[in-house]
Amino acid sequence: MSSRLIRMLAVITVLCAAIPCFGFGDENDDGSFKKAVRPAFTKFADQMTIESLNASVSEAYRMGPGDLVEVRMWSDERVSGEHLIDPTGHIAIPILGELELAGKTRREAQLILEEAFAERYVNPLVHFGIREYHNNRVFVLGRVGNPGMINFRGRPNLLEALSLAGAIPAGDRENHLQRCAVIRGSDQIIWVDLNELLVGGNMSLNLALTNSDVVYIPDVRDPLVYVMGEVRDPGVYRITADMSFLDALMQAGGLTEDGKKRNVALIRQVDGQAQVTKINMGAFYRGDYSKNFLLRDGDILYVRRKNLARLEYLLSAISPFTSLLVIREAIADDGGGTSGKR
Repeated sequence: MSSRLIRMLAVITVLCAAIPCFGFGDENDDGSFKKAVRPAFTKFADQMTIESLNASVSEAYRMGPGDLVEVRMWSDERVSGEHLIDPTGHIAIPILGELELAGKTRREAQLILEEAFAERYVNPLVHFGIREYHNNRVFVLGRVGNPGMINFRGRPNLLEALSLAGAIPAGDRENHLQRCAVIRGSDQIIWVDLNELLVGGNMSLNLALTNSDVVYIPDVRDPLVYVMGEVRDPGVYRITADMSFLDALMQAGGLTEDGKKRNVALIRQVDGQAQVTKINMGAFYRGDYSKNFLLRDGDILYVRRKNLARLEYLLSAISPFTSLLVIREAIADDGGGTSGKR
Protein backbone atom coordinates (compact mmCIF):
# COMPACT_ATOMS: atom_id res chain seq x y z
CA MET A 1 0.00 0.00 0.00
CA SER A 2 2.83 2.37 0.71
CA SER A 3 4.11 2.16 -2.89
CA ARG A 4 0.62 2.81 -4.15
CA LEU A 5 0.35 5.89 -1.93
CA ILE A 6 3.71 7.24 -3.10
CA ARG A 7 2.76 6.82 -6.75
CA MET A 8 -0.61 8.49 -6.28
CA LEU A 9 0.98 11.44 -4.51
CA ALA A 10 3.54 11.80 -7.30
CA VAL A 11 0.81 11.76 -9.93
CA ILE A 12 -0.84 14.80 -8.42
CA THR A 13 2.24 16.99 -8.87
CA VAL A 14 4.43 15.50 -11.61
CA LEU A 15 3.86 14.35 -15.20
CA CYS A 16 6.45 13.49 -17.84
CA ALA A 17 5.00 13.20 -21.35
CA ALA A 18 7.49 11.79 -23.82
CA ILE A 19 5.19 10.01 -26.32
CA PRO A 20 3.57 11.84 -29.23
CA CYS A 21 0.01 12.94 -28.55
CA PHE A 22 -2.95 12.74 -30.91
CA GLY A 23 -6.33 14.39 -30.65
CA PHE A 24 -9.73 12.88 -30.18
CA GLY A 25 -11.31 14.67 -33.13
CA ASP A 26 -9.77 17.92 -31.84
CA GLU A 27 -7.75 19.10 -34.87
CA ASN A 28 -7.45 22.79 -35.67
CA ASP A 29 -7.88 23.99 -39.26
CA ASP A 30 -4.11 23.95 -39.76
CA GLY A 31 -3.89 20.30 -38.77
CA SER A 32 -2.48 20.89 -35.28
CA PHE A 33 -4.21 19.45 -32.24
CA LYS A 34 -6.24 21.52 -29.82
CA LYS A 35 -5.62 21.59 -26.12
CA ALA A 36 -8.13 19.62 -24.07
CA VAL A 37 -11.23 21.68 -23.36
CA ARG A 38 -12.64 21.30 -19.87
CA PRO A 39 -16.40 20.73 -19.84
CA ALA A 40 -18.41 21.83 -16.83
CA PHE A 41 -18.56 19.43 -13.91
CA THR A 42 -22.19 18.42 -13.58
CA LYS A 43 -23.66 16.48 -10.70
CA PHE A 44 -22.73 14.98 -7.37
CA ALA A 45 -24.04 11.91 -5.57
CA ASP A 46 -27.44 12.82 -4.18
CA GLN A 47 -28.83 11.95 -0.77
CA MET A 48 -30.47 8.76 -2.00
CA THR A 49 -27.22 7.51 -3.54
CA ILE A 50 -25.26 8.25 -0.35
CA GLU A 51 -27.88 6.51 1.80
CA SER A 52 -27.74 3.45 -0.44
CA LEU A 53 -23.94 3.35 -0.26
CA ASN A 54 -23.96 3.81 3.51
CA ALA A 55 -26.42 0.95 3.89
CA SER A 56 -24.07 -1.32 1.93
CA VAL A 57 -21.12 -0.66 4.27
CA SER A 58 -20.87 -3.47 6.80
CA GLU A 59 -20.85 -2.44 10.45
CA ALA A 60 -18.83 -5.50 11.39
CA TYR A 61 -15.04 -5.19 11.20
CA ARG A 62 -13.41 -7.54 8.72
CA MET A 63 -9.89 -8.65 9.47
CA GLY A 64 -6.88 -8.52 7.20
CA PRO A 65 -3.08 -8.73 7.09
CA GLY A 66 -1.36 -7.01 10.01
CA ASP A 67 -4.18 -7.48 12.52
CA LEU A 68 -3.13 -8.98 15.86
CA VAL A 69 -5.56 -11.63 17.12
CA GLU A 70 -5.77 -13.81 20.22
CA VAL A 71 -6.79 -17.46 20.46
CA ARG A 72 -7.52 -19.17 23.80
CA MET A 73 -8.38 -22.84 24.24
CA TRP A 74 -8.98 -23.57 27.93
CA SER A 75 -8.17 -27.29 27.87
CA ASP A 76 -4.85 -26.96 26.02
CA GLU A 77 -2.64 -23.92 26.53
CA ARG A 78 -0.26 -25.15 23.84
CA VAL A 79 -2.57 -23.78 21.17
CA SER A 80 -3.30 -20.52 22.97
CA GLY A 81 -1.58 -17.24 22.19
CA GLU A 82 -1.47 -14.13 20.03
CA HIS A 83 -1.11 -14.33 16.27
CA LEU A 84 -0.38 -11.79 13.56
CA ILE A 85 -2.37 -12.29 10.37
CA ASP A 86 0.25 -12.71 7.65
CA PRO A 87 0.26 -11.03 4.21
CA THR A 88 -1.65 -13.98 2.76
CA GLY A 89 -4.43 -13.56 5.33
CA HIS A 90 -3.59 -16.63 7.45
CA ILE A 91 -2.54 -17.46 11.01
CA ALA A 92 -0.67 -20.61 12.03
CA ILE A 93 -1.83 -22.48 15.14
CA PRO A 94 0.01 -25.50 16.60
CA ILE A 95 -1.80 -28.77 15.88
CA LEU A 96 -4.39 -27.06 13.66
CA GLY A 97 -2.01 -25.61 11.07
CA GLU A 98 -2.90 -22.57 8.94
CA LEU A 99 -6.33 -20.93 9.05
CA GLU A 100 -7.46 -18.17 6.71
CA LEU A 101 -9.01 -15.20 8.55
CA ALA A 102 -8.69 -12.34 6.04
CA GLY A 103 -12.07 -10.90 5.19
CA LYS A 104 -13.75 -12.58 8.16
CA THR A 105 -15.56 -10.91 11.05
CA ARG A 106 -14.71 -11.77 14.66
CA ARG A 107 -17.82 -13.96 14.90
CA GLU A 108 -17.00 -15.80 11.66
CA ALA A 109 -13.46 -16.45 12.89
CA GLN A 110 -14.82 -17.76 16.19
CA LEU A 111 -16.95 -20.32 14.32
CA ILE A 112 -14.01 -21.36 12.11
CA LEU A 113 -11.87 -22.01 15.20
CA GLU A 114 -14.62 -23.89 17.02
CA GLU A 115 -15.11 -26.20 14.04
CA ALA A 116 -11.36 -26.75 13.64
CA PHE A 117 -10.83 -27.55 17.34
CA ALA A 118 -13.92 -29.81 17.43
CA GLU A 119 -12.17 -32.17 15.02
CA ARG A 120 -9.46 -32.83 17.64
CA TYR A 121 -11.02 -32.04 21.02
CA VAL A 122 -14.22 -32.99 22.78
CA ASN A 123 -16.46 -29.98 23.54
CA PRO A 124 -13.64 -27.43 23.21
CA LEU A 125 -14.04 -24.02 24.90
CA VAL A 126 -12.53 -21.51 22.51
CA HIS A 127 -12.15 -17.76 22.78
CA PHE A 128 -11.16 -15.54 19.86
CA GLY A 129 -10.48 -11.81 20.06
CA ILE A 130 -8.91 -8.99 18.06
CA ARG A 131 -6.14 -7.17 19.93
CA GLU A 132 -5.01 -4.67 17.27
CA TYR A 133 -6.93 -3.36 14.28
CA HIS A 134 -4.99 -2.46 11.14
CA ASN A 135 -7.53 -2.88 8.35
CA ASN A 136 -9.78 0.10 8.90
CA ARG A 137 -7.72 2.60 6.95
CA VAL A 138 -8.46 5.32 4.43
CA PHE A 139 -6.11 7.24 2.11
CA VAL A 140 -6.71 10.99 1.82
CA LEU A 141 -4.88 12.74 -1.02
CA GLY A 142 -4.96 16.08 -2.79
CA ARG A 143 -5.60 19.52 -1.26
CA VAL A 144 -5.23 18.61 2.39
CA GLY A 145 -2.63 19.57 4.96
CA ASN A 146 -1.59 16.02 5.84
CA PRO A 147 -2.09 13.68 2.88
CA GLY A 148 -1.58 10.00 3.52
CA MET A 149 -3.04 6.99 5.26
CA ILE A 150 -5.34 7.31 8.28
CA ASN A 151 -6.14 4.41 10.60
CA PHE A 152 -9.52 4.44 12.34
CA ARG A 153 -10.55 2.54 15.43
CA GLY A 154 -14.25 2.69 14.57
CA ARG A 155 -16.21 2.95 11.35
CA PRO A 156 -14.87 6.05 9.51
CA ASN A 157 -16.85 8.65 7.62
CA LEU A 158 -15.93 11.40 5.18
CA LEU A 159 -16.03 14.28 7.67
CA GLU A 160 -13.69 12.46 10.06
CA ALA A 161 -11.24 11.70 7.26
CA LEU A 162 -11.21 15.31 6.04
CA SER A 163 -10.75 16.63 9.56
CA LEU A 164 -7.85 14.32 10.41
CA ALA A 165 -6.14 15.03 7.07
CA GLY A 166 -6.22 18.78 7.70
CA ALA A 167 -8.56 19.86 4.93
CA ILE A 168 -8.53 23.55 4.01
CA PRO A 169 -11.20 25.35 6.08
CA ALA A 170 -14.48 26.10 4.32
CA GLY A 171 -14.09 29.75 5.43
CA ASP A 172 -11.29 30.27 2.90
CA ARG A 173 -13.40 31.89 0.18
CA GLU A 174 -10.74 31.64 -2.52
CA ASN A 175 -9.65 28.06 -1.96
CA HIS A 176 -12.48 26.44 -0.06
CA LEU A 177 -13.20 22.79 -0.79
CA GLN A 178 -15.89 22.23 -3.37
CA ARG A 179 -15.80 18.54 -4.28
CA CYS A 180 -14.06 15.29 -3.55
CA ALA A 181 -13.96 11.86 -5.11
CA VAL A 182 -14.09 8.67 -3.09
CA ILE A 183 -12.49 5.80 -5.03
CA ARG A 184 -13.74 2.43 -3.88
CA GLY A 185 -12.17 -0.66 -5.40
CA SER A 186 -11.15 -0.58 -9.06
CA ASP A 187 -14.44 0.42 -10.65
CA GLN A 188 -16.35 2.81 -8.42
CA ILE A 189 -16.08 6.56 -7.89
CA ILE A 190 -18.40 8.65 -5.73
CA TRP A 191 -18.36 12.44 -6.11
CA VAL A 192 -19.46 14.38 -3.02
CA ASP A 193 -20.45 18.07 -2.93
CA LEU A 194 -18.22 19.37 -0.12
CA ASN A 195 -19.70 22.85 -0.32
CA GLU A 196 -23.11 21.42 0.54
CA LEU A 197 -21.67 19.14 3.22
CA LEU A 198 -19.29 21.58 4.93
CA VAL A 199 -20.98 24.95 4.38
CA GLY A 200 -24.57 23.87 3.94
CA GLY A 201 -24.35 21.40 6.83
CA ASN A 202 -26.13 18.64 4.90
CA MET A 203 -25.07 15.66 7.01
CA SER A 204 -26.93 13.25 4.75
CA LEU A 205 -23.91 13.60 2.40
CA ASN A 206 -21.46 12.40 5.08
CA LEU A 207 -20.47 9.22 3.26
CA ALA A 208 -19.53 6.18 5.35
CA LEU A 209 -16.06 4.99 4.33
CA THR A 210 -14.75 1.47 4.17
CA ASN A 211 -11.31 -0.11 4.32
CA SER A 212 -8.86 1.08 1.62
CA ASP A 213 -11.12 3.84 0.29
CA VAL A 214 -9.17 6.67 -1.36
CA VAL A 215 -10.49 10.19 -0.79
CA TYR A 216 -9.12 12.64 -3.36
CA ILE A 217 -9.72 16.40 -3.09
CA PRO A 218 -8.75 18.12 -6.36
CA ASP A 219 -7.94 21.76 -6.81
CA VAL A 220 -10.97 23.78 -7.87
CA ARG A 221 -9.40 24.28 -11.30
CA ASP A 222 -8.07 20.76 -11.84
CA PRO A 223 -9.26 18.85 -14.93
CA LEU A 224 -9.43 15.14 -14.10
CA VAL A 225 -9.24 11.74 -15.81
CA TYR A 226 -10.49 8.46 -14.32
CA VAL A 227 -8.34 5.34 -14.81
CA MET A 228 -10.24 2.24 -13.78
CA GLY A 229 -10.34 -1.53 -14.10
CA GLU A 230 -7.26 -3.75 -14.34
CA VAL A 231 -4.54 -1.15 -13.62
CA ARG A 232 -2.21 -1.18 -10.64
CA ASP A 233 -3.40 2.10 -9.13
CA PRO A 234 -6.98 2.84 -10.26
CA GLY A 235 -8.25 6.28 -9.35
CA VAL A 236 -8.63 9.93 -10.28
CA TYR A 237 -5.65 11.71 -11.86
CA ARG A 238 -5.08 15.38 -12.62
CA ILE A 239 -4.74 16.19 -16.31
CA THR A 240 -1.75 18.35 -17.16
CA ALA A 241 -0.98 20.05 -20.48
CA ASP A 242 -1.05 17.65 -23.43
CA MET A 243 -1.67 14.60 -21.25
CA SER A 244 -2.29 11.57 -23.46
CA PHE A 245 -3.97 8.18 -23.16
CA LEU A 246 -0.62 6.45 -22.57
CA ASP A 247 0.47 9.07 -20.04
CA ALA A 248 -2.60 8.33 -17.93
CA LEU A 249 -2.07 4.57 -18.07
CA MET A 250 1.57 5.03 -17.05
CA GLN A 251 0.60 7.25 -14.12
CA ALA A 252 -1.85 4.56 -12.98
CA GLY A 253 1.02 2.06 -12.82
CA GLY A 254 0.23 0.26 -16.07
CA LEU A 255 -1.88 -2.82 -16.61
CA THR A 256 -2.04 -5.64 -14.07
CA GLU A 257 -1.23 -9.20 -15.10
CA ASP A 258 -4.96 -9.72 -15.60
CA GLY A 259 -5.37 -6.59 -17.72
CA LYS A 260 -6.36 -7.12 -21.34
CA LYS A 261 -4.24 -5.11 -23.80
CA ARG A 262 -6.84 -5.29 -26.54
CA ASN A 263 -9.82 -2.94 -26.59
CA VAL A 264 -8.92 -0.69 -23.67
CA ALA A 265 -11.88 1.69 -23.49
CA LEU A 266 -11.66 5.48 -23.62
CA ILE A 267 -15.05 6.86 -22.61
CA ARG A 268 -15.91 10.50 -23.20
CA GLN A 269 -19.02 12.55 -22.68
CA VAL A 270 -20.14 14.13 -25.95
CA ASP A 271 -23.38 16.13 -26.00
CA GLY A 272 -24.54 14.39 -22.86
CA GLN A 273 -23.88 10.90 -24.23
CA ALA A 274 -21.09 8.42 -23.55
CA GLN A 275 -18.85 7.94 -26.58
CA VAL A 276 -16.69 4.81 -26.30
CA THR A 277 -13.47 4.30 -28.28
CA LYS A 278 -11.69 0.94 -28.08
CA ILE A 279 -7.90 1.07 -28.22
CA ASN A 280 -5.63 -1.88 -28.98
CA MET A 281 -2.39 -1.50 -26.98
CA GLY A 282 -0.63 -3.76 -29.48
CA ALA A 283 -0.64 -0.91 -32.01
CA PHE A 284 1.63 1.14 -29.74
CA TYR A 285 4.15 -1.71 -29.60
CA ARG A 286 4.25 -1.60 -33.41
CA GLY A 287 4.98 2.12 -33.39
CA ASP A 288 1.45 3.25 -34.30
CA TYR A 289 0.47 6.10 -31.96
CA SER A 290 -2.54 7.29 -33.93
CA LYS A 291 -4.83 6.42 -31.01
CA ASN A 292 -2.70 7.95 -28.29
CA PHE A 293 -5.46 10.51 -27.80
CA LEU A 294 -5.23 13.80 -25.99
CA LEU A 295 -7.36 13.60 -22.85
CA ARG A 296 -10.15 15.89 -21.70
CA ASP A 297 -11.60 16.57 -18.28
CA GLY A 298 -13.98 13.79 -17.33
CA ASP A 299 -12.52 11.12 -19.64
CA ILE A 300 -12.57 7.54 -18.38
CA LEU A 301 -9.98 4.88 -19.24
CA TYR A 302 -11.12 1.37 -18.47
CA VAL A 303 -8.99 -1.78 -18.79
CA ARG A 304 -10.98 -4.96 -18.88
CA ARG A 305 -9.98 -8.30 -17.37
CA LYS A 306 -8.62 -11.06 -19.59
CA ASN A 307 -10.91 -13.86 -20.74
CA LEU A 308 -14.04 -11.74 -20.53
CA ALA A 309 -15.71 -11.07 -23.84
CA ARG A 310 -16.98 -7.53 -23.34
CA LEU A 311 -17.74 -4.62 -21.05
CA GLU A 312 -21.14 -3.27 -20.28
CA TYR A 313 -20.92 0.39 -19.36
CA LEU A 314 -23.55 1.75 -17.01
CA LEU A 315 -23.09 5.43 -17.74
CA SER A 316 -26.58 6.90 -17.52
CA ALA A 317 -27.74 8.07 -14.10
CA ILE A 318 -24.61 6.85 -12.32
CA SER A 319 -21.25 7.97 -13.70
CA PRO A 320 -18.47 10.50 -13.12
CA PHE A 321 -20.43 12.77 -15.44
CA THR A 322 -23.18 12.75 -12.81
CA SER A 323 -22.38 11.21 -9.47
CA LEU A 324 -21.13 7.62 -9.46
CA LEU A 325 -19.22 5.35 -11.80
CA VAL A 326 -19.92 1.63 -11.90
CA ILE A 327 -18.50 -0.37 -14.82
CA ARG A 328 -19.62 -3.93 -15.10
CA GLU A 329 -18.30 -6.69 -17.29
CA ALA A 330 -20.83 -8.78 -19.21
CA ILE A 331 -21.06 -11.01 -22.28
CA ALA A 332 -20.80 -9.51 -25.77
CA ASP A 333 -18.57 -9.25 -28.78
CA ASP A 334 -14.80 -8.82 -28.70
CA GLY A 335 -14.37 -6.65 -31.75
CA GLY A 336 -12.13 -3.63 -32.00
CA GLY A 337 -12.65 -0.15 -33.31
CA THR A 338 -14.72 2.76 -32.11
CA SER A 339 -18.26 2.31 -30.92
CA GLY A 340 -20.97 4.88 -31.24
CA LYS A 341 -22.81 6.72 -28.50
CA ARG A 342 -24.45 4.58 -25.87
